[in-house]
Amino acid sequence: FSGDISGWDLDAGLSLLWESVGGDLDVQMLTSLANIDGTLAASSTKLVPNRVALGFDGKLKLSDGVFAHIRYNTTNSHKLIDHAGWAGITIAF
Repeated sequence: FSGDISGWDLDAGLSLLWESVGGDLDVQMLTSLANIDGTLAASSTKLVPNRVALGFDGKLKLSDGVFAHIRYNTTNSHKLIDHAGWAGITIAF
């Protein structure tokens, strides 16, 4: 969406996606360090096979060359709910 709302110049967007992981859901990483004998093994929790991600972003023109912006993301599954957000001001000169 992009437009003028009550005199405010606004750009906004919405994203929705479904993420699916196939194959082995157990993650393991093997690595070796320089000058050290042996191998380091690391494991994580199992990956979530299906989840939904939703995002919103917006940019508002405050004046010539000055913009406020915001971004919010959430990822949801039966085992995980994750939220993240950002906000800022951009000044172009």
